[in-house]
Amino acid sequence: MVAAHCTRQIHARGWLAMSVCKALWMLLACWPLVAHSAPLSRILAIEDEARSRPDLARDKLLMMRAGMAPDDPEQIDLLRVLGSVSHDLGQVAQAERYAMELDQRGLRLAPARAREDARAAAACLRAELSRNKTPLGQLDTLADDVLPTLNADSRLGVHLACLNTSAALKESLGNLEQAIARHQEALRLADAAPLHWASISFRSVMADAYRRAGHLERAQSINDEARALATQRGDWRSLTEVLLVESILATARGDQKAEMEALQQAIAFAKRGGSVRDEALATGNLSDAYLQRKDYAQALRTAERALPLAQQAHYREAEVLAQLNMGFALIGLQRKTEGVAVIRSVVEGYRRSNEVVEIAEVMLELGGLLEETGQWADAYEAYRDYRHSADEVSRQARLHVVLELQESFDAERRHRDRALLADENHLKEEALTRSTLMFRLWVLVSALALVLLALAVFFYGRMRRLQLALRSNNEKLKVQGEQDPLTGLANRRYGQALMASSVVARGTLYLLDLDHFKHINDTYGHAAGDVVLIEVARRLKAVLRENDRVYRWGGEEFLILVRSSTPEQTDLLAQRLLQSLAALPVMVEQRHLAVTASIGYADFPLSPGPLELQWDQALDVVDAAMYLAKTQGRNRACGIRHLSAHNTAELQALMQDFEGAWRRGGLTLTETAGLAPLGETS
Repeated sequence: MVAAHCTRQIHARGWLAMSVCKALWMLLACWPLVAHSAPLSRILAIEDEARSRPDLARDKLLMMRAGMAPDDPEQIDLLRVLGSVSHDLGQVAQAERYAMELDQRGLRLAPARAREDARAAAACLRAELSRNKTPLGQLDTLADDVLPTLNADSRLGVHLACLNTSAALKESLGNLEQAIARHQEALRLADAAPLHWASISFRSVMADAYRRAGHLERAQSINDEARALATQRGDWRSLTEVLLVESILATARGDQKAEMEALQQAIAFAKRGGSVRDEALATGNLSDAYLQRKDYAQALRTAERALPLAQQAHYREAEVLAQLNMGFALIGLQRKTEGVAVIRSVVEGYRRSNEVVEIAEVMLELGGLLEETGQWADAYEAYRDYRHSADEVSRQARLHVVLELQESFDAERRHRDRALLADENHLKEEALTRSTLMFRLWVLVSALALVLLALAVFFYGRMRRLQLALRSNNEKLKVQGEQDPLTGLANRRYGQALMASSVVARGTLYLLDLDHFKHINDTYGHAAGDVVLIEVARRLKAVLRENDRVYRWGGEEFLILVRSSTPEQTDLLAQRLLQSLAALPVMVEQRHLAVTASIGYADFPLSPGPLELQWDQALDVVDAAMYLAKTQGRNRACGIRHLSAHNTAELQALMQDFEGAWRRGGLTLTETAGLAPLGETS
């Protein structure tokens, strides 16, 4: 119950980050209007209202546009703001029309800089509108193509908004380091302007990105900077955003008292700043915090305060959060019929908009609460709905992957076609060259020296091409020799070569072995086993960072090398690896196969020595830990925290009876159990 509940609360705070980004995105767009045209300075005041009343802000922006010249370049920013406000109000078709109008301005505006800005604004707005219906990889490529067209002469609002859009996409794709780099670039622009409100908001958004990357201290430091700036300027609305991020960081630290204080202060500052949207979200999150503490009466009262605020602000996400909190609080107060009815109404709304991920999360939490309160039949029905929704999530995820692969394939095919055309032109040029040489050979038969020289040049060029072709083939053979053809991961040979570059093992090693994989091959065939291996490789890469390395070490064994991490991050990564495999089954020919693994891991050099080992010795240690995980019941990770050996001789003696040494206290282990697997098990 607690795990499911925490998941929903974090999503609620994700809505906070989105609202911060959207408000910032629209506010930044107004800056060029203020800087270039004094009568248009009212846009900043209108944008303040957009946080709590986007409908009124839209009407005022439309009135302002009526007084502008049709070809005024300032309309680039105004159209982009209108598009974002329309999107917030759920008017997707109208927002798309504003994007199309920006595209048209990108074709006819002068000078060239204005055309580039209009096209960039249209692309970034369309990326925001298409997040739920276009593969994120395709949108990320679109944003990456747009950014190089912007420079120091670009409109500041366009530049900052595109950086913000790119950062959000990279965060969704898990590329947190690149996302943070985009945030840092935007922050430098905002600080140099200077745009104080933008500097505050970007710091809070970047702090949340650092939190997601596991750098809590850095996240806290940046958010403290934002709070100091907002306090210094008396910016109550920015202080609200900062405190909402502060509550997220407190949750990550496990500091419930600080979380509650941050949310209560956020509500107070939202009221003081007149931001109904922020007040609705902060109040909803406070209700969620009471639910975590099982204070259902207080959670219900708080959610009942949040709901009218969200409705007044036309803030759908905060409204849904308040309704869900009311439903769960009612169930906790033994008012099951009322609570389930409220939750079912929210789920029906999700179903109409095909938000299957949200349905699965809500039904899982509902099942946990009903089970906790002893209502087994209702809990079973909720879990059944969860499994149905989880299957749909899996199906849509596979479809999404297929679309991503198709886009990648199409791009590769276009590149290949261009290469073939270039080769064809090159061959034609060579054929023409040969014809010319032969003609000269017959005509200038008497000039033997010239003919011999021409032949020497010809054969030298041919030999040179053969050498280049041979070198290219050798490079391809090298890549094939270092890559597993099934999963696309680096193979054991490549990993051993990389480890040979340094004798002493340093970093964190995870050795992962799939549980009952032989049963899958024997029961469903080797083709099914291949599908499982490919999916496992994909899930492992999705969990890891760019600079982490994963190898296919054997048949169903995978080796992961993380160069630097704290013990807490080491254990957390082991838990995430287990969850990534067991959370969803693997679909093979209409069958849902459960996949789990046993993991052994350790940080090198080993504590408390520190005992420095060679790579082959380090592999033996994590292999022993992995087999211990299997003997303890599988679907778990065993991490070695301390080892009583101070030299290799003591280590060899300990390895003779690894499990016995553990039971005698010769070593200390951290054991993490995985989720209960979904799907057919052996």
